[in-house]
Amino acid sequence: MRSALLGVLAVGLGIASAQDARETKPYVTLAGAASRITAKEYDRITAQDELVKVWLRHVGVNPARHTDFHNEAGVPGVDFERCMVVAVFGGECINSAGIHVVSIAEEADRVLLRFDHRSFQSGPEGDRATPFGFFFVPRSPKALVLEENVQNLIGGEPKWKERARFEAMGK
Repeated sequence: MRSALLGVLAVGLGIASAQDARETKPYVTLAGAASRITAKEYDRITAQDELVKVWLRHVGVNPARHTDFHNEAGVPGVDFERCMVVAVFGGECINSAGIHVVSIAEEADRVLLRFDHRSFQSGPEGDRATPFGFFFVPRSPKALVLEENVQNLIGGEPKWKERARFEAMGK
């Protein structure tokens, strides 16, 4: 299970500019279809102790069994002076291989992160999943808005729905 949990799907490179927003990608994405968090949840994580709590719930490890020295749960170490982690849990669903970032735009007063499921078709029963994505992105004190693509037609135009909003934080 650990290898599935740590499957790195993407490494972000560089920054491209847009007219009124700066587009970027996650530095690293960890995503998959088998989280122990079975309800939809959205987290902005800005400190290592917060990441430890969310990660242990995600992998189903009792916090009493975790130490920084004996990190059996594989909690990633993060430079939170330069990064923050956005965690998205899709809840119980079918036919999702995980969650991925479609775009990140840093605007004047907020960061807008848009995400979608890596969906696929299967038989009539569908493949049960509890998809997740941990997105390691540049730290920003601005408000953070998460939007999900909720259209369900293959090849259809995206339809964005706000799923979470985090207020601006101190620098």
